[in-house]
Amino acid sequence: MFAARRLLLTGQSVANLAKRGVHKGIEGTPPMRFMSTPERIAVYSLICVSFLSYPTYLMLNLDNLRPKNDNSLGEKALAEKERRLAARAGH
Repeated sequence: MFAARRLLLTGQSVANLAKRGVHKGIEGTPPMRFMSTPERIAVYSLICVSFLSYPTYLMLNLDNLRPKNDNSLGEKALAEKERRLAARAGH
């Protein structure tokens, strides 16, 4: 009987210790709990803008960040183009 009671008390104390480890009371309360709705919207907007501003900046300025390519055609392609233009003009 004493062993069963001791086991029951030990189990309860372990459960209490586990609960105390998880539940921090006031120290664990999230700060948004005490914020008004406009403050929450402002914080959310600030987070969104700060997280999205740099990737958006990069996407909009990719052409300015990378070196320009030489977009000229090869000699064979230019000769073919001239041949086709001459054939079209003479037709």
